[in-house]
This record gives sequence, C-alpha cells and structure tokens, in this order.
Amino acid sequence: MLSITPLADLISTENFGEKPQSKVFQYAGQWWSVVPNSAGTSVFRLDGTSWTETQQISTNTKVHADVKLVGDLAHVLLYDGTNSQVATLQYDAVDNRFEPWALQPNLVDVQLSSGVETATLEVDSTGRMWIASDASTSIEVRYSDGLYTSWSAPITIASGISTDDISAVVTMPGNKIGVMWSDQSANLFGFRVHIDGSSATDWSADEHPAGQSALNVGSGMSDDHIHLATSTDGTLYAAVKTSYNKSGYPKIALLVRRPSGVWDNLYEVDQNGTRPVVVVDETTEKLIIAYTSTENGGDILYRESPLGAISFSPVHTMMTGSLNNVTTAKVTSTDSVVFMADSKGVLYTFDPAVPNLAPVVNAGADRSATVGTAITLSGSATDDGQPTTNPLSFQWSTISGPGTVTFGSATSASTSVGFSAAGTYVLQLAASDGQLTGTDQVTVVVSASDPGGSGSSTDKQLAFQNGLFPNVAYAGSIDTKIAAKSAKSNYGNSTKFTIDGSPDEAGLFRWDVSAIPVGATVTSVTIDLTVSTGSTDSYEVYALRRAWDELSATWQRYATGKNWSVAGASGSADQSSAVLGQLAAKNTGLYHINLNDAGVAAVQAWINDPSQNYGIIIKDYAVSKAVEIRTSEYGTASQRPKLVINYTDPPPLNLPPAVNVGTDLTAQVNMPLAIGATVSDDGRPGGAALLTALWTVQSGPTTATFGDSTAVNTNVTFSTPGIYTLRLTVSDSVLSAFDELLVTVS
Repeated sequence: MLSITPLADLISTENFGEKPQSKVFQYAGQWWSVVPNSAGTSVFRLDGTSWTETQQISTNTKVHADVKLVGDLAHVLLYDGTNSQVATLQYDAVDNRFEPWALQPNLVDVQLSSGVETATLEVDSTGRMWIASDASTSIEVRYSDGLYTSWSAPITIASGISTDDISAVVTMPGNKIGVMWSDQSANLFGFRVHIDGSSATDWSADEHPAGQSALNVGSGMSDDHIHLATSTDGTLYAAVKTSYNKSGYPKIALLVRRPSGVWDNLYEVDQNGTRPVVVVDETTEKLIIAYTSTENGGDILYRESPLGAISFSPVHTMMTGSLNNVTTAKVTSTDSVVFMADSKGVLYTFDPAVPNLAPVVNAGADRSATVGTAITLSGSATDDGQPTTNPLSFQWSTISGPGTVTFGSATSASTSVGFSAAGTYVLQLAASDGQLTGTDQVTVVVSASDPGGSGSSTDKQLAFQNGLFPNVAYAGSIDTKIAAKSAKSNYGNSTKFTIDGSPDEAGLFRWDVSAIPVGATVTSVTIDLTVSTGSTDSYEVYALRRAWDELSATWQRYATGKNWSVAGASGSADQSSAVLGQLAAKNTGLYHINLNDAGVAAVQAWINDPSQNYGIIIKDYAVSKAVEIRTSEYGTASQRPKLVINYTDPPPLNLPPAVNVGTDLTAQVNMPLAIGATVSDDGRPGGAALLTALWTVQSGPTTATFGDSTAVNTNVTFSTPGIYTLRLTVSDSVLSAFDELLVTVS
C-alpha cells in the first residue's frame, strides 16, 4: 500500500535548491543525502527515519550539491557560484559510509562563468564527467576525463538566453547525454543531445520541447524551473514551470521526449505551484511530480501518473508547512524514494503496480472470399483495464498475401475488406492498451472472379535507374555510405563505395518509385548492383525508417542535426528487423538481389504510401571482407544501382448503381399501382446478380403496402389519400444509390 513516512529534520545552512539539482541518492539499500550544516558540507545516511552524518566533504557551508552515483562512486558537484568544486567519494562497506576516493581524494576546482545561477553534473557511458551551467546569456557545458583532476574550457551550446535562465544535464540510454534549458527570450525550452565518445563540441540541432504546445499567453511557455529523469527505454521526463501566469493555464507541467526523439504535447500538472521535481519508478511503472503549492513557500504537493500513457492522479499533500525547494534522487528504479524540502523529509512508497496484461484478441474464424467482393471481418478484444480504462486501439494489417488488401476501416475491430488478387492471405488484428499489444490472425482464401467482364490484370514491369529507366531523365535514385571509422564523413557524391564489417560500413539506397500507381500490387522485386570488388562474406538488406539525406547522412546522423537512434543506423527506429534479401557477390560484375516476401511487402508499402519510402540499408557489421559497389553517381549509367519492380495495375474502381424511377404518378385509394425503375451497374464488385433493392415510404399521410418491397418492379397500394414520396434504394453490397417517386393519391 502507498505510504508516506515522515523523517527527522535534517538542518541545513542552505535551502535544498537549486531547482535542477538532486541531493538524494540510494546505495547499499540505504538512502543518502549531501547538504551543508554549520560545520561544512557532509554526506548523511538515513538510519530508520533519522539522518546520521557520516563524512564531511568540505568546510563550505554555502553549497548547493548535485549528486551522481556511478557504481560505488558518488560524484558530488559542490555548487557555489563561479567558485564551485567537485568531490568523488567511494562506498566503504566496512564503515558503511562514503569516503574520499583513494584514486582522487582531493576536491577539484571548477571555475564557472560569470552570471551562473546553478549547475548540474552527470557522467556518460565512457566515464566522461559533464557539468551544464548557465552564463549571463548562454548555456555552457564542461567536461573532465580520467581521474577528474581538471576541467575543459566551456563549450557554448545555446546563446541568446536571458540572465534568469538555467539548464540541466541528464544521461540517456543509447550512450548519449542531453542538456535542457529555459529560454525566456524565445518563450520556449531548448534541448540538445550529445553522443558519448564523439567530439565534445558535436551536439545535435536545438529541439524545442513540446514547442507545438507553446501559447502566446503571459510571459510565454518557459520559466527557469527544470528537473529531469529518464526511463530505461530512453523516454525523457522533464518537470517544468511555465511563465503563463494567468488563471486557467498550466503553471506546473510535464514535458515528455519519446525514444524516437519526438516530444509529446505539454501535460498540465497544476495551474498553481512552483519548483517541481520528477521521479521515475520503473518497478511500479509510475512517475511522481512533487512541487511547492504557492510561490515563496507552502505545502509540498504531488501527483502520480503511469509512465506510458500520461494520466495524473488527483493532487495530494506530501509535506505540510511553509516549505520550498523540494529535492529528490536523479533516478530511482525501486518502489520508494526520499523527498526533502527545507529540512523536512519523507520516505515515499509507491502504490504497488497492478500487472498490466496485453489485450486478448480474436480476429475471427478463417474465411473465404472472391476477388472484387468485400467481406466483413468481425474482430474483438478483451482487456484487464490496465494501465487505464481508456478504450483499446485496433489496427488491421496484412501479414502475407499475393495482392493488395483494402480495409474499410483498418483501425476498427470490425471492418470490410477486399482483395485485388486470388490466393491465400493472412491478416492480423492488433489491439493496444497504450503499453502492451495483443494480436491474432485470420486466414482468408480468395478465389478468382471476373463478374464484370473486365478481364484479368496483367503483370507489368518498371525499372528505376538514374539516366536510363523509366526514362533518361530519371534522377530519383540516391545512395551513400556510412562508416564508423569516419563517423562524421559523408559519401553522397562518391562514384563507388565499400560495404564492410571491419571497419563497420553500410550502404544506403533509395529509389523514387512514384511512377507506379498507388493501389498497384507488387509481385516481385529485384535490385541490380554492379560489383567492382567481390567478397566471400554476405551482407543483408533491411528497410530503413529514417528520412535520410544523401548529402548529409553519416555514421552518426541521418540528416543535418538529426541523429540515428543508434549510430550506424542500428536502432529499431532506424531500420526494420526483417531481412529483405542478401548481397553475396563473390565475383565482380552485375549482381541480382531478389527480394523475399518481406522485401516485396516493404516495396508494396512504398507504393501504398510514398511518404514512407526511406529506401534500404545493406550491411553486416559482424563480417570482415568488404564488397565494393558502384553508385548512382558512377559515370556509366548502366552500372548504377537499379530497382526492378513487377506489379499488376490497381483493380478498376467500383461505382454505385444508377437508379431511375421515372416521372411522378397518380393513384386511387386501395387500387394497386405498378411502379418500377431502370437500374444499371458496372458489375463490381459482385455482378448484377448480387444487386439488392428496397422500396420505402419517405413521407406521406400513412404507410403504403408494397407487393414486394425488394423487387425493382412491383406494385404499391395506398389506404389514405394524399401525397406520398417513395424511394427505391439499390446496393451492389458496397455502394448504394437511390431515386425517389412522387405519387398523388385520391
């Protein structure tokens, strides 16, 4: 059960700011904190509910500490304006305390720039230590390597900020760090990413966290309140304060950056409050945001949310009093955490997580169908209501089949579906609760049919090769190489390049295939490459998922200012996991890569949605013998990369029937009146024999009696005088049309 256990006061000579810092950490099953008292700055251990001073770090009584734990080392930034210091402590199990690190027991001076308001510390996956801080009008980072005995000169990663802005640095999964800052001059927040091990000056383009949610209200979106945490899947959570300063608008907010690098819209936490912090707890799959209720002090409040689909609990009180500057740990993956504010503290235990189970999906029984005739799929799913009670989302997809599958509504559990070619299809229904997805499959056997006499589709072929196919003006083929050994180099203008696994090198290729009509069915695909140096190793073909640029893609980036999720295009967000084909060219000359079913499906997806055509990557970083390929820039057009697609044209469009009930009529009461219509149809999808008709009364003083309301030609009898409107509706099972007849009865 949820519990909040009050802790004994920890008296400090300074408040527990600054806002982006974390003064609490956990090690050896115990909680620790670094704060100053009247004698200096010390490490305190939580014993039960009381704090025990275990090790003095400094005699400075004016420190605002930020702590980063790496293994059994606690790295402590002793922030004191321009004259700050760093201490490294190591856990001693015998004494049960953190003591000066034997390899570097001394405090190291860090000269921060004039105008600094606060600073934070992190250590990346290579062991490099980073400090992010603000100067008067810029955001700076510094780094230290080895035993952390000296610091680099400042590196400016943002400029033009106001003197009131701050920053925070955070380590991120995938071997990278991020720095976020407030920019009150632009009324936005900023964020940049650095890949561990790359040049210290190499940072991604500036992102604007949740910039799509920014409003022109008050003093804008950003304020100098930021606290960061990450989850192991790479999601970044930022607790911030806005400057909207207007009733009805969020004051405390959560900004979320997904592993893909996309920021969610801003999530409102509270329309009042200040100085928020965020904690991620992956054991219970929750996060908590704690903050001060009012400016200049008040109760410490909090709200919880699931990690995936953000949905905040009601506001609760964590600590009462005239409190401010709540602080906590940088990251926690246990089910409890310590919060402290102005000498007060609590041990907060999360509600135990209710295990979330994936939805149970039923795609329905296997079916049969004919080409050109739609059938209805009736899927369903049940769920346990976790993580929220929001409705499930559905998605139909094609797993395999020889032709194009057209869903009436691919996001509905029940939908109509049609098929362009005969054969066996496997369709999949997926249902998601926002975190987990369940699936089920149904097999549909489709037989041939040609009810409209339009004839069968015939195979066609188009080739795509710069300077030759489909015509000499075609220039829609691009390619480049990415190479680990030259991580910043671009090879987009190379006439040939190698693909290798030692050192790691991959080839990227893309063809504009928009000449093939949308709706066409791809039947086979071949890639022709001219090999100038063969290899006894094999390389695999994968579909890419990034809009890479031929003239700026590198080992680190797929376009200017945009990094691969994993260097070398190796992340799941960068490439598909399915192998589409194989390059195994032992000899020089022309080599044909015949794409498999997954490859045909990938090219089919390009035809269906050209915006998703990101091309392919050919690579295998586990082999060692390079193969050399001639590129789209090669002088001889016939030796450039060529894509050959065999396909059938889209099936003819189905049109609704044409209905004509003729001119208005007159009738006598209780006397049958012959009515009828002329109906024509294009024979799709099922032929004239499958047309259905229905006569109905649309208006009149009473009902009418039809001899056969489902026959085009029938009779009708009226029992009451008046003016009647009759409607004949004709359907071909997919589309329908109607015409109306006015009858005056006397």
